[in-house]
Amino acid sequence: MASKSSGLNLGGIIRQGRVMRPRRVGVLGSFHAGKTVLLTSLISQIKHGHLDVFGPDVVLAELNSTNSRFDPLETRSGLIPFDYDTAHDRLAHGGWPSKTVAASEYRSYIVRGDDRWRMYDLSLIDWPGERLADLAMIGHGSFDRWSDAILHALNLELFRPLAQPYLTAMEPASTEDITDNSASENELAMSYRRVLAAFVDAALPFVTPSSFLVDIENRYATEQMGTNTPTWSVEELARLAIGIAPGEPIFPMSAIWRESAPELTMRLSERFDDYVAKVVKPVADALSLCDHILLLVDVGHLLEAGPRGVEGTTRLFEELLGWINPGTTTTERTLDWMAWLAAGDSFRLGGVRQITVLGTQSDRIHTDDRQAAEGLLHQLVEPLVRKYQVQKRLKMKYGLVAAVNATRSEPVGTDQRRKLTFEEDGESFEAVASTVPASWPFAWKTGDFAFPRPKPRLPMKSTQAPEQFGLGRVLEWILN
Repeated sequence: MASKSSGLNLGGIIRQGRVMRPRRVGVLGSFHAGKTVLLTSLISQIKHGHLDVFGPDVVLAELNSTNSRFDPLETRSGLIPFDYDTAHDRLAHGGWPSKTVAASEYRSYIVRGDDRWRMYDLSLIDWPGERLADLAMIGHGSFDRWSDAILHALNLELFRPLAQPYLTAMEPASTEDITDNSASENELAMSYRRVLAAFVDAALPFVTPSSFLVDIENRYATEQMGTNTPTWSVEELARLAIGIAPGEPIFPMSAIWRESAPELTMRLSERFDDYVAKVVKPVADALSLCDHILLLVDVGHLLEAGPRGVEGTTRLFEELLGWINPGTTTTERTLDWMAWLAAGDSFRLGGVRQITVLGTQSDRIHTDDRQAAEGLLHQLVEPLVRKYQVQKRLKMKYGLVAAVNATRSEPVGTDQRRKLTFEEDGESFEAVASTVPASWPFAWKTGDFAFPRPKPRLPMKSTQAPEQFGLGRVLEWILN
């Protein structure tokens, strides 16, 4: 974390003869939102692009960053630097960058050509999408409250079919059916693992503890099981941790179980507190430095996933917003500025002042449907943020982006089909994208919508930024 300073924070205010303007941005999205590609492309645009941020004649230049070969900047949060070089190299040569499973930060000093007195100190903090669902653990504050919230969510009509055996076990006909021993613990832990496996198969983002997907050493479940196509056998599931280690599971317990199995409840509660302290809180502390959140949503993916995907994402965002508690009052902003002026980031009061909701990978959607897709973003998020806008003056922005614009939209013919063309490995392809509705469907199922998923490709020339759309407006919202 940022180190404590003494005296007036002059070093944080004036650098290289310029007045510093700090910008702290958390980049959040579920694990299918294309966050790594967006970050890589945005950084490439900052370094080498010609984004029209402050007007066509205003040039932006990066003076230094955590990526610099000489005298690189330290991260503000204390997190590891975002590995831009490796991600860019893989995308430039036809591969996919490794998904970021550890929180990281890209920090950059940026100046604009028409202003010799100011400089932006930009931090982009990358939060792994797999860890988002764990924020509910901090938000609820205790094992008992977390358990009640998770079991309530599993009881929803959309999720109950995936969790019915576990829910049945949590509501025994009699307390005589409850045994407070290790055999019960192992049986319930395996049953809850099956619930999480069903969520993974259904592409639902509400998987917690997230160690089921990524363990505390940042290894993926497929790496732990030794296969990319798990069958979710007992042997495979037993290798996956739902807590700090496979032998120390955490799973939600109903009130009747907590009352009837006090020893098991105590063990789970202690493991819960340990998991929060070691896995969730360190990254949550870094995220608390942010004053701006980029919230990434793949609209096409949600339409493809069906109602469960939309409801899972809605609940995930609702938990996230509850923990962030975005928006700040005038008094809070004044006190926060005074704290930073006096002591720098180590004594910031924090507070997210703006959330920008971005529809990512929007090149998968035909040009004629992108306005409708942005409308779906509003419909998804606006009900969740309205109270923060009214009570705490939270600023909201919405927009569609393609970090790498890999498709071309063909004119819509009399058949009304949305045709997209793209290239992969030197070959040309044509695919039909579904029509995006003006509002979320009243009822639909997985498979009713389909959108092509071309592989993004960056130019091999490292100083050439990729073709994109929407990132200039995003950077304008960040810096202004």
